[in-house]
Amino acid sequence: MKNLKFRKKSLVTQETLGELLVKVRSGKNWSIKKAATETRIALHYLKALEEARYDDIPGEVYIKNFIIAYSKRLGLNQEESLKMYLRERHIMRGKNFHRSLNEIGSQSFLQLLLNPALLKTAAICFVISVMLSYIAVNVYSTVAPPSLIILHPKENMETKMLSLTVAGKSDPEAEVIINSELTIMDKDGMFEETVRLRDGLNLIVILAKRKHGMEKKIIRHILVEQNNLSLMYD
Repeated sequence: MKNLKFRKKSLVTQETLGELLVKVRSGKNWSIKKAATETRIALHYLKALEEARYDDIPGEVYIKNFIIAYSKRLGLNQEESLKMYLRERHIMRGKNFHRSLNEIGSQSFLQLLLNPALLKTAAICFVISVMLSYIAVNVYSTVAPPSLIILHPKENMETKMLSLTVAGKSDPEAEVIINSELTIMDKDGMFEETVRLRDGLNLIVILAKRKHGMEKKIIRHILVEQNNLSLMYD
């Protein structure tokens, strides 16, 4: 297998306008002060131009006029100097744009969270949601059917007795009605009532309801075999 040889490539960096101005000025043995005198441009503006601090110069018109005057005095092609400047400005603006996007991405979420108007709106929405939840729970508890548990008798019970005890539990604030008769409950909602039966199939209707709400109904079918018992003794 042949040995692979890698060649090192040197990165070529493009000369900036500021570097070109400094190089040509130094080639003339001019100091920056000398250049300011020759071009009649303020010293701090020339420094800003050579250091590519274009934002320190007031406006595009001044920047371009300074570049034209400085390039002309140094013997440089004025159009090429302007092209170099415009190329640099385009690159710099692109970098600033991406940097701004990154800053917005890292800071906007935190700033959004700490926005007073947003915090106030969130607090109001939270309070309203709590109040609505409280109202909904209270309304539901008022209109919802009460609980009703029948402990005795079981469904489809058979008996030979002409009476039985109906026992169960409901909400203390509810009304319990057994076969159209209001039943008394204790403080825990327990109730117990004796119901008269007749021979054959009996229906016991137990109804629990709130004053302004829905009702819950349970029906028990009870079969009384009283006749069969009488025949056994005849």
